[in-house]
Amino acid sequence: MTKKRLIGVCAAAICVAFPAAASAQPDVRDVAQKVRSADAAFALAQQAAEQGNVQELLAALRSEQKLARAAYRKAGQVDGIANVARAERKVAVHYDGSFNTLAAIVDQVPAEVQPIVLEALGRSSAARDEVIASLTELAGRLPAQAREAVISAITRMQTDGDLESIVSAIGNARLNAATRADLSELLGTITARLDDAMVRLEGLVGQLPPAAQAPVAAAIEIVNNHLGEVAEILSGVLGSLPSGSGPTSLPVGGLPVGGLCEALGGFGIPLPICP
Repeated sequence: MTKKRLIGVCAAAICVAFPAAASAQPDVRDVAQKVRSADAAFALAQQAAEQGNVQELLAALRSEQKLARAAYRKAGQVDGIANVARAERKVAVHYDGSFNTLAAIVDQVPAEVQPIVLEALGRSSAARDEVIASLTELAGRLPAQAREAVISAITRMQTDGDLESIVSAIGNARLNAATRADLSELLGTITARLDDAMVRLEGLVGQLPPAAQAPVAAAIEIVNNHLGEVAEILSGVLGSLPSGSGPTSLPVGGLPVGGLCEALGGFGIPLPICP
C-alpha cells in the first residue's frame, strides 16, 4: 500500500471513529451566529421592501426564514436548560425585531410589495409566539434569576410598540384596501395568540412557589395595561373611519369591527365602538 493511500485510509478511519467531530453539539455561540446571519438577511429584505424590489425581497425573506429556523433548531439542541433559554431568547429577539420592523413599514412600502410584507409580518408574529411559548414553558423549570430574565424579555417583546404600529397602519390611507383588510384580520389573530400567551403565564404563576409569583404576575399586569392602551388607539382609528362605528360595520377595505371587538374582548378591554 502506498503512503498516500495509507494516509487516506487512516483519515477515513479517523472520521468513522470520531463521527461527533463533524456534528458537534451546538452551543449558544452557534445559535448567535445563525441569528446574526438571519439579521443580515432581514436587513436586505427591509431594503428591498422599501425599494419595491419584489424578487430581491422574496429571496431575502426566504434566506432569513431558513436561517432563523435553523437557529431555533440549534437552540433546542444546546446543552443545559438555562443555555437553551439563553439561545431561544436570541431567536425570539430576532423574530421580534423583524416583526416590529415589518409592522412599522407595512403601510409605507410601495403597493406592489405590501402583500409580501404583510405575509412576512404574519410569519414573524407566529414564529415569535412559538418561541415565546417555548420560553414560557422553560421558565417554570429555570432558577429564579434566569426565570426572571426570560419573563422580562417576554414582557418587553409583547409591549414594545408593534401593535400600535399595526393599528396605525390600519388607519393609514396609503394602505391599499385589500392589504388593510388582511392587516385587520392579522391584528385579530395576533391579539388572540397574545391571549393564549397570557393564559400560559397565568398557568406559570400557579406552578411557582408564592415567593416567586410576583414577577410573573407583574408581567401579566404590564401586558394587560399595554393592551388597554392599544385598545384606546384602536378605538380612535376605527371611530375615524368613514364607514361608521357600529359593531357590524366595515372599516375601509375590510374586517367587521365586531371581529376586532371580539379579539380584544378576550382581555376584558372595553371599546367605545363595541356593544
